[in-house]
Amino acid sequence: MALQQHRETLLKRLDDSAASQHYLETVVETAEEFHEIREIIARYMTLVSTHHVRLILHGDSEKFPLCLCLLTNLHRLCLMLKQLLAA
Repeated sequence: MALQQHRETLLKRLDDSAASQHYLETVVETAEEFHEIREIIARYMTLVSTHHVRLILHGDSEKFPLCLCLLTNLHRLCLMLKQLLAA
């Protein structure tokens, strides 16, 4: 029973990842700025990092946990995309 639930969880994650990959592929096809999915991820990481630094420099501690949450989600997204690209 536990294996079946684990399998269903993994299939759901795979389906969610496939939707994300399809979206990013569409962005690459339509946007002139990006030629690979990795470029989109790198740009997003740059924007989040810059936002994180600005929050620290301006002492906006109320938004700091939100920024950490965004970085954590970005890290998870990058790991999933690396796995998809490696497949």
